[in-house]
Amino acid sequence: MLSVSKQPSTTPTIDDVIAAVEQYHPKADFALIRHAYAFGAEAHKEQKRRSGIPYISHPLAVAYILTQLKMDAMTIASALLHDTIEDTEVTAQQVTERFGSDVAVLVEGVTKLNKLEFASREAAARSPLAERLFGVPGVTSVFYGSDFVTVTKDDSDWQHLKPAILGAIMEHYMSGAPLLADGSAGSDDATDEEGEFFNEDDAETVATIKDLIETRVRPAVAGDGGDITFRGFKDGIVYLNMKGSCSGCPSSTATLQHGIQNLLRHFVPDVVEVRPV
Repeated sequence: MLSVSKQPSTTPTIDDVIAAVEQYHPKADFALIRHAYAFGAEAHKEQKRRSGIPYISHPLAVAYILTQLKMDAMTIASALLHDTIEDTEVTAQQVTERFGSDVAVLVEGVTKLNKLEFASREAAARSPLAERLFGVPGVTSVFYGSDFVTVTKDDSDWQHLKPAILGAIMEHYMSGAPLLADGSAGSDDATDEEGEFFNEDDAETVATIKDLIETRVRPAVAGDGGDITFRGFKDGIVYLNMKGSCSGCPSSTATLQHGIQNLLRHFVPDVVEVRPV
């Protein structure tokens, strides 16, 4: 099991990210990380989350979670840049010129990722990347998040699987192959959004709930191989979809439900309960 340090109670800062990396890699390329942060902050400077906080808070949260997984400086830098190509005027060429092709490949890779789950080799046939990953002995499922790939294994030794899994991901993006065989973007989110339900009078409350889920809940559970999305809000009850590792164990689902409920009730007084669907 991974050892995860306590996340800051507020949105992590770049100093929090640097301090976390220093704990496991004191000779890391901190200049690269700070440069990526400065570049990302400038690119996102006019953007804010629904809650009103600067958009850069999201890349910072993702980067901090990756420090808990002891990722290297290049991966941390890519996390800080991961929305620049998709959501700003920054181009892939600019990222390449500033940070090199290796970082650009990682940034472009996560930019193209959507939320999809493949629970079997047969299901993975529609995705060249998922097929590569299922080709690694011991892999049992693959989950694509908006800015991460989660791979679930059997009882095989993670230290033996990790190089092959990372190699498969890098080979895929270096090859230029599409994420899905049909070339589409593909996402489970469209289905989730179509099934959303809430009263229009609660639109502002729902926007706050969804932002908290996006900025605090999803990055946290992503590090453990899962995802949680908003489904609906009615009579003070928030309904959530739990995917990946979040749905596999009744005790973990109950624990997550309780924790998310406390978080939402703290920031949104109208919330009285959280229920998985």
